[in-house]
Amino acid sequence: MPNPPPSFPPCPTPFSDHIYRTVAGVDLPLRVWPTGVAGQRPWLLWLHGGGFIAGKHAVPEGWVVPGFCAHGYHVVSVAYRLLPHATLPDMLSDAQAALVWCRAHLASAVGGAARLDVDAYVVGGDSAGGTLASLGGHSLRPRPRVVLDLFGVTDFTDPFFHVRPDAVPAAAADTAGAPEQAPSPHPTPRGALSGRFTRERIAAELADRDAAHAGYIGAYPHELAPALSAERLRSFWGMPDYEPGDADWLRMDMYTLIREERSLLLRLNGIDGLVLDPAARETLAAASPVNLVDNTYPPTFILHGKSDATVPGDTQAYPFAARLKENGVVVGELYPEGMDHCFEETWTGPEYEGWNEYIEPTLDFIDKHIRV
Repeated sequence: MPNPPPSFPPCPTPFSDHIYRTVAGVDLPLRVWPTGVAGQRPWLLWLHGGGFIAGKHAVPEGWVVPGFCAHGYHVVSVAYRLLPHATLPDMLSDAQAALVWCRAHLASAVGGAARLDVDAYVVGGDSAGGTLASLGGHSLRPRPRVVLDLFGVTDFTDPFFHVRPDAVPAAAADTAGAPEQAPSPHPTPRGALSGRFTRERIAAELADRDAAHAGYIGAYPHELAPALSAERLRSFWGMPDYEPGDADWLRMDMYTLIREERSLLLRLNGIDGLVLDPAARETLAAASPVNLVDNTYPPTFILHGKSDATVPGDTQAYPFAARLKENGVVVGELYPEGMDHCFEETWTGPEYEGWNEYIEPTLDFIDKHIRV
C-alpha cells in the first residue's frame, strides 16, 4: 500500500482493455500496452499492489509502461479479485487465467503473431503484486522466464505482520503449547478511519465471503475527492465510467481495520483469528514464496528500499534473495538507501533521479534473462 505521492502520472496511451475471465458473475479485466519496438517481442505480466484489498490494474507504477515498452516489451496489467471476497488461491488462479488468456489472445491485441514471442514473458509486481509475482515464479504454467519482485512480502510468518500472543486477551486466543513468539518490533499501525462507516459496518463487509460480491479495484484516499475530483481520476485512470466513492472508502477502512488487527496475511490465507498460533504458522509457512524456491525457479530481480516501513527488507527481501542463491537461482538485487515503500511509483522517465541507478539496471537484468 503506497504512501500518498505528491502527484501521480496519468495512464499511458495507447492501450486496450479486455475481459480475461468471469467468476461468479464478476468480469475481470486486463489492460494491454503494445510496444512500438519492431519484431517478435517479449512481454510483461504485471500484478498491481494495494495490500491485497485495493489498488488498480489501470495504471501500473509510473515507470513500468514507459520503461518496459522502451525496452521492447508489451505490457499486460491484470486485475485480480481482492480481499475479503477472495483469498490467495483465488488471486493466483486469476493470474493463471490471465496467462492462459494472453497465450490465446495477446497476439491479436498487439498487432499479430509476428509482434509477440508468447513464451518470453516476465511476471512482475509491486508490494502485494510483488508477492503474487514471487509466487507466480513457482505456480504459473508455463513458468515465466524472469520474476520481478518489488518490495513484496515473501515470508508470511514474519512477526512484523502479526499480533503478539501476549497482546491478545486469553479469552481471544489460546496459545497454550505454542512456541515462544518474538513480539513485533514495530507498534501496531493506527490509521484513521474515514468516518463514513461504523466499525460494525466495516467488520460486516470483511466477513462477507460471497464470490459474487468480489471487487477488483479500489482507489486510495489521495485519489479520491477532495484530493482528486472524480473527473480527473477517471481521466488519469483511462476509465471514463468509473464512479469513485463509498466503495473505495470502504475498502480503505477495511484495510485500516485489518492493519490494526494485524490480520492481513491470516485473512489472505483464509485463516480466521488474530494470532499466529502453530497451525496458522504452518499454513502461512507452506504458502510463503521463500519456502517454495527450488533450483528450477526462474532468474529473479528484487528491488526493495532500505527504509521500507511497510514491508521490511531485512526480514523479507534479504532472506528471499539468500534462499534463491542457495538454490542456484540467478538473482539481481538493488536496495536503495533511504527509500520507503513504493518509492518509484511516480517515476516516468530518465529525467527522474534514480531512473538510471535503479530502473535501467532492473530492465537490463530482465533483458539478459528473458531470451533462452
